[in-house]
Amino acid sequence: RKQSTPPKQPPSAPAPPPDIVAPIVPTPLSDRPTGQLLFAGSTAWEDVGKRALTAADACGVSAFHRVLSGVPVCAVVSGPSAVHVLALTPTGQAYAWGRNAMGQLGLGHTKAVAAPTLVPALASAGKVVGAACGKAHTLFVLESGELLSCGSNAAGQLGHGGSAKQGAFVSAPKAVRWPGAHGPRPCRVACGADFSIATDTAGRVYSWGHPQYGQLGNGSAGESLERAGKIDYAYRTEPVLVEIPRQPATSAAAPPPTAVAIGPIACGDHHTVLCSTDGAVYTFGFGGYGRLGQSDQNDRMRPTAVQMRAKACAVAAGGTCTYAVTKTGATFFWGRTKSTGEATMYPKPVADLHGWAVRSLACGHTSTVVATDRSVITWGPSPAYGELGYGDNGPKSSTQPKLVDDLEGALVHAACAGYACTVLIADVEDAKSADKVKALAELTADAPAAPADGSGDDDGDDGGEEDEDEGASDGDDDDSTKPKGKAGKRAAPSSGAKGGAKAKAARR
Repeated sequence: RKQSTPPKQPPSAPAPPPDIVAPIVPTPLSDRPTGQLLFAGSTAWEDVGKRALTAADACGVSAFHRVLSGVPVCAVVSGPSAVHVLALTPTGQAYAWGRNAMGQLGLGHTKAVAAPTLVPALASAGKVVGAACGKAHTLFVLESGELLSCGSNAAGQLGHGGSAKQGAFVSAPKAVRWPGAHGPRPCRVACGADFSIATDTAGRVYSWGHPQYGQLGNGSAGESLERAGKIDYAYRTEPVLVEIPRQPATSAAAPPPTAVAIGPIACGDHHTVLCSTDGAVYTFGFGGYGRLGQSDQNDRMRPTAVQMRAKACAVAAGGTCTYAVTKTGATFFWGRTKSTGEATMYPKPVADLHGWAVRSLACGHTSTVVATDRSVITWGPSPAYGELGYGDNGPKSSTQPKLVDDLEGALVHAACAGYACTVLIADVEDAKSADKVKALAELTADAPAAPADGSGDDDGDDGGEEDEDEGASDGDDDDSTKPKGKAGKRAAPSSGAKGGAKAKAARR
C-alpha cells in the first residue's frame, strides 16, 4: 500500500532584522547643518573647577555670545569634566580652545588658549569626523578611520600602549593603538574624566584608561593592594573589547539572540552609557546617586541593561546623571545634578520637556542644555558660571528648566556642555534665526592671562572635576579627589522624577 507523502512545508521566513533606532555610524559632518558658534560660561580656563570662584573670578559671560564668526561649524564637543572645547567644520577642520595644561588641545604646547584656534597637526593627518573631551585629554576620529589622542596619559587614557605614568602627557595628536589593522575602524568616541570609550563600524565597544569603578566594563575595578595599604590600579593603556550581554530570547520559538550592536555612547566623570541600535540602554561604572539607572547605588563592572519603557535613540551623561531621548520624543533622566536632595534611581520622564521636540541635549558637570524647535532650555544648580545663558540681569542658577530668552526663535542645531560652559550651533540661513544671532555680541579673546608653562597642573590631570559633594578640588589626579571606592558618596534614593519638574518654559 502506497504511503502518501506529506506535503512539504514552506520554508519559514527569516526573522526580520530588528528596527534600527540608533545607527552605528554617526551622520557624516558634511551632511550636518552648519551655523554660527555661540558661547556662554566661564573663561577662567586655568581656575574653574579647581577652587571656589566668585562671579568676578569666573570671568564668565552670562549671555550667549558669537564666537568664530565667519566659520561654518557643524559639530561642537566638550564634556562634563572638560574645561576645553572643540568645534568641527564640514571640511574636517578642528578648532580648540580652553585649558591646555596637559596639551589636551593638541597644539604642541601647554598654554591656555582663549579663542578657538585651528589645530594644525590635524590638517596634515586628515579630515576630523568626530572627537571627545575628557578632563585632561582629547580624542580625534579621522575620516581615514584612524584614531588620535593627546593630553594627559596618567591613567593610560590616550591608548598609546606602554605603561601609564603620573604626570605623563602628549601635547600633539598621536595615533591610538587600535586593535586590528584591517578590521572595522573606530567611528564614535566618548571620554570620562580619565578613561576613553570608542565604538567601531561593526558596533563593537572598546575601552581604556582608569578602571577604578568598573567604567571600562571589563569586569574589574583593576584594584591591587600595595604597601602600607595603598591601592594601586591596573590601567588599560590600549583599547580592549567590551563584551555586551545579549538579550535573552522572548520565547522558545524565537530565533537565537544576535550580537548587540552599539550606536550612540556617552561618558560621565566615572560612568559609561551605551545605546544599542535597537534602542536598549546599557550602563556601567560608578553607581553613586543612581546615575546608572539600576534602582540601586552599586557599581557595575560590566554593561548592564537599563529597564526602560521605550526605545532610546540618543544618550547624554553629566557628572553624576544620565539622560536618554527616545524615538517617540520622550526624555528620561536618572541620577542627580544637585549637591543636596534625593537622587532618581531609575529612568523617569522629564515632565517639563513633554511636548517639546528635542533636537539636541547635553549635560555638563551639573547643568543641562536642550535645543528644541525654536527654543533653548537650560537649568542647573548653584554654583553656575554663566553657562545657563540667562544674561547679567537673569538668575545665576535654576533648578527648574527655563527658557533662554535671548535665543527664543533661534534655530539651534546642536549643543554641547563643558564643566562650566555651554556651546551651541545656531542657524544663520533661516531669516528669523539669523536676526536673533546677529543681535548677540561677539565674544572677544580678553581672557585671563595663562601661565606660560601651564603651571599648577603638574600631576597629569589638570582639571575639571570637583568633588561631587564638597565643592571645588585642586584638580590633581590624586584619587583622594574622587568619590571613594565602592562606598563612595551615595545619595538617599528617591522614586521621584528629576527635581523641579515645573518648567518656566511653557509646554508645547
